[in-house]
Parts: sequence; C-alpha cells; structure tokens
Amino acid sequence: MHGYVVAIIVAVSSPTLAADRVLLDQCEKQLAACYGNCKAQSNASGRCNEQCSTDKCGLPWRESYGAFVDRRIEENAAPVPTAFIGLQRIKRKPQ
Repeated sequence: MHGYVVAIIVAVSSPTLAADRVLLDQCEKQLAACYGNCKAQSNASGRCNEQCSTDKCGLPWRESYGAFVDRRIEENAAPVPTAFIGLQRIKRKPQ
C-alpha cells in the first residue's frame, strides 16, 4: 500500500511542480540573457552575476544568477527527482 500512497502524492503534485518548473525555466532564460547583455558591456563577471539575480525575474527571493544556475544543475543531475529549494520558496510569501 505504501507504493500507492507515493503514486497518489506524485500524481497530485505533478501539475504544480510542472508549473513551478516552467517558471524556473523562464527565469533561467531571462537571467541568462541579462548576464549575456551585462558581459557584452564589458562588465566584470561578479558584477553581472549579482546584477542578474532571481528577484529580476519575479521569483520571491534574491539569489545570484550563478547560485541559481548551480542549483538547477544539481537538481537536473540528481539520480532521482528532488525538490528544488526554489520550488519551496515560490510557494511561500516573501518576508
């Protein structure tokens, strides 16, 4: 019976996770463009990394572009699906 409980939880939460993933994917694209434009203006990498942060794409927390991308890479490389910390943050109100 334990397996059924897991399947039900996954089935119920999948649409929410898919919507969250879409938002994170859009944010990643937007921040990559921001970073590329910043670097094209001969700005230092560190400055562009901080300037192109998650609060620029509507996420309710501030994280540098590099930290955000690192988390996405870790999530995608995990052998089993994991809950991206950002998914939990999206669902909470900003403080």
